This record gives sequence, C-alpha cells and structure tokens, in this order.
Amino acid sequence: MRLRCFNNCLTIGGFLLLGLVACSNPNTLAPAPGKIHPDSYLVQHGSAARADMAACQSCHQSDLRGSDSATSCFVCHEEGNNFALHDLPYIEPEQHGAAARDNPARCLVCHGTAPNRFDGGPIASEALYASDTATCNSAACHPAAGAHPTNWQGSNDINDNGYNASHRLVTQASIDTGCALCHQVTENGAAPLDQAPSCFSSTFTNSDGSTTGCHPRGPGQGAHDIPYETPDRHGASAKADLAACQACHGTPGSTDFGGGEVSSVSCATTDCHAAAGAHPTNWQGENDPSPDYVSSHRDAGRKSSNCALCHDYTQGRTPPLSSAPSCYVNSFTNSDGRTSSCHSEGPGAGHDLPFTDPADHGQAAKADLQACAACHATPADAGPGDNPRFNLAVGDLPQGCETSGCHSPYTAHPIPLWTGEVTSHASAGNQADACALCHGENLDGGGSAVGPACTSCHELGSPLVLTDCTSCHTTPPDDADNSVGVRPNRDGAHSRHQVYAEVTGNCSVCHTNAGAETDNHFDTSAPATVQISSTYNALGGTADFNSGSSTCSNVRCHGGQTTPDWYGGSINIATDCEACHAYSSSEYNGYRSGEHGEHRRLSCSRCHDAAILANPNGSHLANMATTEFEQDPWDTIKPLNQSCRQSGCHGSGVDFGDWND
Repeated sequence: MRLRCFNNCLTIGGFLLLGLVACSNPNTLAPAPGKIHPDSYLVQHGSAARADMAACQSCHQSDLRGSDSATSCFVCHEEGNNFALHDLPYIEPEQHGAAARDNPARCLVCHGTAPNRFDGGPIASEALYASDTATCNSAACHPAAGAHPTNWQGSNDINDNGYNASHRLVTQASIDTGCALCHQVTENGAAPLDQAPSCFSSTFTNSDGSTTGCHPRGPGQGAHDIPYETPDRHGASAKADLAACQACHGTPGSTDFGGGEVSSVSCATTDCHAAAGAHPTNWQGENDPSPDYVSSHRDAGRKSSNCALCHDYTQGRTPPLSSAPSCYVNSFTNSDGRTSSCHSEGPGAGHDLPFTDPADHGQAAKADLQACAACHATPADAGPGDNPRFNLAVGDLPQGCETSGCHSPYTAHPIPLWTGEVTSHASAGNQADACALCHGENLDGGGSAVGPACTSCHELGSPLVLTDCTSCHTTPPDDADNSVGVRPNRDGAHSRHQVYAEVTGNCSVCHTNAGAETDNHFDTSAPATVQISSTYNALGGTADFNSGSSTCSNVRCHGGQTTPDWYGGSINIATDCEACHAYSSSEYNGYRSGEHGEHRRLSCSRCHDAAILANPNGSHLANMATTEFEQDPWDTIKPLNQSCRQSGCHGSGVDFGDWND
C-alpha cells in the first residue's frame, strides 16, 4: 500500500490529527465533544475503525473523504478503504524484505524521518509501540545500515534461502527514489548520508570489517570492468551464477537475457550467445575447444535454479523456454547441427529418478556423501567444518534432502543416530572427507562444526585411527585404558567367557541382533542389549538375562540354573560343580545315573579330577552348544586308589561292585 507523508495530517511534536475534532459517537476511543483524538490513537484507530466504522463516518463522512473538521482517510490510505498497510508483527525478512527493497522510501513515511533516518517515525515510533521493533536500525534489525542488511550486496547473505537480499535486484525506480535517500547514485562523491558509500566507489568496507567491490563505472555495470565481453573474462563469473547476470542483463526469473532495466547490454547478440541466449550454443564442454575458457556446464553453479530458468531441470516439467532441451533427453541437436548426448536419467545424477526412497539413495549416499554435495548442497565445494546445507530444491522436495520427512536441517543423514543394518555410518565410505564436512577436520567437532566430536561416542579414540570395535571397546570389553568399569568397555565376565572356543570373538552368542550394523548396537541406554542365542536354551526354558540382578537363567551352559552376578560373581569350574550340574534328569547335564544318589554327601571333586575339569581347552567344556557331554564322565574319574579306595570310602579290601548295579 502506498502512503503519503503524514505532514498533511499531523502536527510535529503533538501527533495531532487535523480535523479529528468535535466527534461524539459510540466509539470508546473517540474524543469527547470539542476534543481531538489522543496521540496514541494513531496506533489504536485501526482496530477501532474495524470494530465500528460507522462511528468514524459520523465525522469523516460516509465516503471517508473527510469534511471541514475531519481529515480524509485517503490522505494516508491511497489505495482505498481496505485500509491495510501490512500485518503485525512485520519484522521477519521474508515478510517485509521484498516490499522494502521495492521502495524503501515508502517505509520511511512511517518508520523514519526525512530525509534518511529509519529510526522510527511519527506512526511507528518506539513511544507508540513501547518496543524497538518499529525502528529499522534497532540492534535486532539493521543497526549499521539503517534501512537494509549490512552486507546487502548478495554474496555475504548465504544463510537464509528464503530471503534474497542482493541489492542487484532492485529496480531503477527504486534506485532513484530509495537508494538515493542515502547513497550517491549518479556520480562519485559525497552521499546524502555521510557513512553511506557512493555507488561509484571502487570498494567499501562495512561496519563488520568485510570489504566489498562496488561500481567504479556506475551502478548497473556490475562489479566488473568495462568492456567485459570476452569469454575468458566474464565466462567463469557467469557460470558461477547465471541469475546474477540476469539481474542486470535481462528480466529476473524469466528466460530473457536480452538486456534489462539496469543494463541494456544483451547476452543474446549475434557476437555473443545468439542461439542459446545465456551461454555458448555448445556448452557441454567437448565441443568448445577454446583453451582459455572452460565452458562445460557440468561444473556450473546453482544448476537447480539457474538452469531451471530455461530448461526442464525437473523431470516432466514443460521447459520455460520451448527451444531449450530437457535435461532428461537422450540427445539434442544444437542450432549448428551438432548432436550431443544428454542425461536420460537426470542432470548431474548417476542414478535413476525418482531417487528419494532410502533403500535407493541410502547406500549411494553412504558410499560418498561428499559426492552428493556437488549437486545437493550449499556450498557445493564445502570443506571440513563448513557445515553445508543439503537443501537445494530438487523434484518435489522444496528443501532438497532437508525437506520434512527426510533429513533435518544441517544433516545429510538420519538422526539422532545414523545406525542400522542399512544406514550404519560404521560402513560409510570416505569418512575422512565426507564426515569432516560437519564434524570438523579431525572429526573432533571443533571450530564451527555443527556435528559432535566422534569421541563423544567413540570414547577410546577416533574411529579413523582406532578401527573396527576398538574406538569404543576392546573385543571383548576389558576395562582397559580410561574406561575402567565404564560402559561400553566394561569387562564384567566377558574375559572369562572368551576362553571358550565357541564364544571367542563371537559376540552374537549373547548379543544376538545387536551387532555393529544394527540399531541395538548403538542404543546407548543401559543396560546393553542382551539376547542369548537360542542354541544355548536350557531343557527347561528359554535363555534370558535379568538386567536387575545381572544374572542369566535357563542357559544350557549353566545347566539351566541362575548364574552368579555378571559383574561380581564367579564359579570355580574345578570345584563348584553343582553351580551348573544339578542332581536331576530335567537338564541336559543333570546327573542321576548309577550310584550318584548314594554319594551325594560327598563333593564331586572326591571322585572327579579337578585338574581335568579345570582345563578350559580340555574336553570338559569343549563345546557347550551341544546337548551331550563332550567328554565321557568316566574319563574325569581319579585313579581308584585316589577315589573309591581312599580312606573313609571303600578301602583296599572292599569289593564295591559295578557302579550301575
């Protein structure tokens, strides 16, 4: 909505609305007879008018065009009786930015004072709003530049894709009426605002210390020398951001590069790009033999937005320029008769389209995430700690990889943990470069990196140095180094079980479905995932782990009996036989044969040789995955004179008969 200066309807200092006198109506904020509206009514009159427009009409006339004693509403509201200026609040750049850029002089009417102070005016002043949001040069808005961002030249405004701040897109009319409020826009020299640079300066250093090139030959000539026609001069700049050229040399957002409002110089002349308009006719690279100009479009910048100005960059779209080939055709014959191959499966992608299903693109992304960045990230050439945004629009994904339902902002993979059989980062490729993009050069989360240090999970050291399991724990966990008694390198009874052949190096015996490629493996909550292999189920039930007591039950190895505490208990395999072997036939290793019942008062070691039983590599515990004794129990019996014929038993002269009789 266009506004005129309020000097016609305000008295400076008193904020007095001319003619708003002698009103008496139901409007509670209207003045009493013979009184004018209060100062604050400038802010309040909008809601009051919407609530009771008829009350306003009693003084301002039925057509709201005023009378001798009340001003016309159209003095301020030029566009008629919709009386809408803008919504409140209106401080977000994507809300007011484009409108302000179109005509900053309009903002000055309410938000400043002539000729160029944007510090809150008679309508939107701090006094009326009790806030500094009405002041454009507040600390939260434009404290240094007043009416626009400090770095408004475009290249320094890369963090907000929803607001294109570049001043290159302003119209000539806005330059003449808006920029001219503060800047010298016609020649070099003093500007209306002392600290505002002339548009004709060579460079200017902003309040934040950043120096920017200006227009020594005048605005509209771009930040480059004149002449600028030869390919080896302007080619690389144009290829980096073709839309930037169009801001001056065409119509922004269209297919037109034939000269624009800022510069009449056309890219599509006979001597330049007559057929293709914005680039060489044969721009695929190999057909452009000029040694000093790398013309290949394959390394052009901002392809998804710049190429899309003319081409079908999203499969199935009608190209904005009918003569421009779709990026998805097999081949295209240029105007000079030469045929080149194109991208039948999509531009820049070595994959089919659509490619959004995790089962499709997940493995490719995991193989080398940095390769995805070349097409899907900003900046495409990001290095360690640059935290690229994978948010370039592609297909029906308005924010690319960061579109809702895919990956959260600043992430190129699932979060909070990138784990699982398909997506586990443990098997990701190019970790030193790809992971470093967001986790820092040494994967330490240092500097500006948004990703955490790898050592926040890999407590024993960098997974690039300590490979396999050893960056988190030894195999098996052994309380080593700085993780004594701390998960995930807590020993407990790990080392005592690892001496047995079928357990050595085989974590799945007790941690089934919790290997390094599963979600369970990376579940950092206590306790660890324990699922004992069904191979070791006891005869009496399913093997299980009780996290409360840290004990196992129904495990075949222990004869179905409850085990000692994993962290503090122990079993002497030479002497604590009944911790695993019970006088029973209800378990695989239960004993009840022959004369066992008559000998239960004796310890097992009175007859069975402890030395034979204790050997972890012997036959006694050779394979606990089986249901049979791996060693004939008779082979563990001591010689007769050390067992049956010892003192207190059968003596040397006693014939004790057959054991099984």
